[in-house]
Order: sequence, then C-alpha cells, then structure tokens
Amino acid sequence: MVAMEGERLIMTQSQYKCLELLGSFCSRFWDGLLCWDETPAGTFVSQNCPDYPSFDPLEKVTKYCDESGNWVHSSSINKTWSHCLTFSKEKIKVKYSILMSCTFVWSCQ
Repeated sequence: MVAMEGERLIMTQSQYKCLELLGSFCSRFWDGLLCWDETPAGTFVSQNCPDYPSFDPLEKVTKYCDESGNWVHSSSINKTWSHCLTFSKEKIKVKYSILMSCTFVWSCQ
C-alpha cells in the first residue's frame, strides 16, 4: 500500500512538472515557407531559407519565441513569416544575363 502511494506521488509530481512546462514553449507551426519546431520561450531560432526559385538557401531567417511562449509577429503585416526574398549573387548574374539577352533580341527585331 505504501509503495502505491509513493508511485502515485511520483506520478503526480511528474504530471505537475509536465504541465508547468506547457506554457513555456512556442508550438510547432508552418509560416507559409518553412516549418518551425517547438521552441523554448525566450529564445531565437534560425534556419536556412528554402531552396525554392527566387530564394537563396544560403541566407538565414530568424524567429523569436517570446517569454510567454508566443512567436513574435512582424509589426508591418501582423503575421509570423519568413523573410527569404533575397537573391544570391549568382542568381542575380543569371537573371541579369537573361534580361539583357531578351532586351537585345527584342530591340533587334
């Protein structure tokens, strides 16, 4: 009987510790470009931008999980999002070459 009460006490303490931590994390979510894992409150996390057309996968995007366990929103659009609309120097060179070629061909017609 005493052993069962001891187990029950340990289980109750474990449950309390688990529930105490629930509010101290930002939950996992998809922001339209990237998946963000569950993150401890009060921390910054970052990851590379996706390797989609017009994005530079070498660029990093950072998000902040505030002390309350909420992802911080962009003040300009009031949403949590990843700003990855940057071009690598190589992509800019390729796009510029294509643009110049098209301009030259079009002007010669």
